[in-house]
Amino acid sequence: MPNADMSTSGFTLLEVIVALTIGAMIVGVAHALVVTLGDGATAIADARVRADRESNSERMLRGLVSRAEAGSVEAPFEGLPNRVRFRSWCCTPNGWLEACDVHLQLTADRAGNRLEALLIERGTSRSVVLARGFQTGAIRYLSDVRLGGRWMTVWGAGTSVPIALGVVIDGDTTVLRIGNRG
Repeated sequence: MPNADMSTSGFTLLEVIVALTIGAMIVGVAHALVVTLGDGATAIADARVRADRESNSERMLRGLVSRAEAGSVEAPFEGLPNRVRFRSWCCTPNGWLEACDVHLQLTADRAGNRLEALLIERGTSRSVVLARGFQTGAIRYLSDVRLGGRWMTVWGAGTSVPIALGVVIDGDTTVLRIGNRG
């Protein structure tokens, strides 16, 4: 005969379902938090890479322009609103400078506009994209600093060079001084 005082231990089906539901909600919230943290870390890493690229591009561009030489018959300094060509000194992988011809050009492609530098050194050439994804761009040439500066849209081929280049991208101008001028 069964004992009527028999106590049962354990959980009811309803208690198990409630516990599983609470556990699933906690796992779901934890998953969403981990995904958000991962997305934030990826965004930070992407921003760092973008900032490094922009900083390195500007440093390279400033170096090339600051070492520009006065135009010669073989490599005159000449500039148009979307491109400029001049002779400069390029850094080599071994750490020294070599004479090179520089062609800076603002171009448009399917992915957006870009500023590209074509560096021609001793018969070889390499192309470096310095900026991309902007809407508008132009190159300007500073000819006179009096009265706030006189900027030209074209610089004729010749033996003279402008005082500075202005690279205008989406309304922001980066002024690049040419050579050492005391």
